[in-house]
Amino acid sequence: MTYEHGGRQWKSGKRQFEIISDVWEEGSFGSYDSPWFPGYSECADTLAGAPFRLITTYSTNFENYMAIAVPVTPVRGSLGYSLAFIGQSPDSSDLELYLAIFRTLRANSIGSPR
Repeated sequence: MTYEHGGRQWKSGKRQFEIISDVWEEGSFGSYDSPWFPGYSECADTLAGAPFRLITTYSTNFENYMAIAVPVTPVRGSLGYSLAFIGQSPDSSDLELYLAIFRTLRANSIGSPR
């Protein structure tokens, strides 16, 4: 898999985990009122010392449950680019796995994936 602005992907069966660099904005990963993302839920927490938006939802487009962690604001000097951590699986119980992965992030682990 190639990402225009950098990224990595890991797969295990139907599970998929990605780290993608891009310019993310409100609505990039769905919203409360979107019919394509039923069960959309969002909160903010601190990961690796930085504020992140944590999103869980079901994507009708990909037919997968998704857990997403994306910085609330891009890192200073990044021209608006930031990393998004995205876990997808057809099994809703895998959301717990992805949220556990997010909790393991450390400050030196959120640099550029290039």
